[in-house]
Amino acid sequence: MKVAAIVLAAGKQTRFGEGIPKSLYTVGGQTILGRMCELLKKSKVEKIVLVTNADYPADIFATEENTQVAINSETILESIQAGLEQLDGFDYVFVCSADTYILRENNMNVGIVTDMYYDPFENVTLFMLNAVRQYELRHMDASKFNSKMAIAAHLGMTCKIVKNDFWMNINTQEDLERARELYDSSK
Repeated sequence: MKVAAIVLAAGKQTRFGEGIPKSLYTVGGQTILGRMCELLKKSKVEKIVLVTNADYPADIFATEENTQVAINSETILESIQAGLEQLDGFDYVFVCSADTYILRENNMNVGIVTDMYYDPFENVTLFMLNAVRQYELRHMDASKFNSKMAIAAHLGMTCKIVKNDFWMNINTQEDLERARELYDSSK
């Protein structure tokens, strides 16, 4: 089974403030994006496409080995489509956000994600696209789908609501500090 990943990092950071992209802030000496990419690779993901916006030069993300960068700054669907343009021949494509910090390494297994997982408390969405869904998504009209939930519903995905303690979304400086505190307390 060939698995690739699309990591969405095209957000405008309106709640986080100006500066570097959220995913390049560090927790425990490693960038949030670096940790995500490391854990994806450990989960047997063969290729990672990072989709960012035109506000940041692609080379700012070039530090992640075996990670390709695609540029898109419009909708979530267009960002996923931009990522899919870089991927061909994969049985599954795992989609996640670059500002999701994985707290517990042993729980990051893309193989368990079969449809869509949504944590309403952390605003984290993860989903897996099989070959049929990849094809359908490539041909969807981006003007009609402005959320991950709408995309997943259109693709007939089962939405599994979860609340867990192994991921958190980094939206604000307070979230970043909380992630750092959780990291420090887990040592």
